[in-house]
Amino acid sequence: VVFGDAEPIPRGPPCADTSDYEFSIFAPCDISAVVECKIDDLPCSSFDFPSDVSCLTDVTYNYLAINNDMTEAVTLTRFTRVNPVTGARENFLPDDVDDRVIDPGSAILLRSEIFNDVEVCDGRLLRAVIIIEADGDGTSPCSDRDQSRLRNRAVDTPVPTPSPTFPTCDVDIALACTPPPGSTDCGAIMPPQTQCANKSTELLFEYSGGLCNKSVNVQGDLYRCFEINTENYVPEVDE
Repeated sequence: VVFGDAEPIPRGPPCADTSDYEFSIFAPCDISAVVECKIDDLPCSSFDFPSDVSCLTDVTYNYLAINNDMTEAVTLTRFTRVNPVTGARENFLPDDVDDRVIDPGSAILLRSEIFNDVEVCDGRLLRAVIIIEADGDGTSPCSDRDQSRLRNRAVDTPVPTPSPTFPTCDVDIALACTPPPGSTDCGAIMPPQTQCANKSTELLFEYSGGLCNKSVNVQGDLYRCFEINTENYVPEVDE
């Protein structure tokens, strides 16, 4: 080909080029989330709420993540739990899980917790939820969720039997009393005054407690009573 006075362009060999772009779609990883609920080491679903036990009991929850893939390990990227008692949504990754890598065909316990003194007789629904996400080297991200529903059995409280009623009557009681000589207490009992046939050989005294004003004595000025250390004395109350 000649353009004007230009030198002819020599004809060369034919040329060609190709460009290839390859991509592959990874299958998602395969994980399972599991929530275990137990009461007295029994699954919550099979626990029978007896009426003769306390309505406050301890409930245990275990949260597990299972890698169902038998060839690829996965790394957890999310662990969210819904509190069964408060209903609050709580995220625990990455700070609250020590081992985030799950080997092929293995399971790890993410968290175990005990709720003490949970009310199980009010018919309330306790719902625990777990949400997990993971990623693998040769797979695309995957996720799963599980929940445990514990429906408390409402225990019927027996109606108390009313106390029997009886006809009532009104009674007025009036008391009148004159203390015996030498005493201000109507409850004092005068000792019997008898004359001994022979000389007395033995005298018996009875201490009835209280202060000197509780004494009963008919000896007049010959009788004396002294009170000692009465600061902490608590007087008796007549019933």
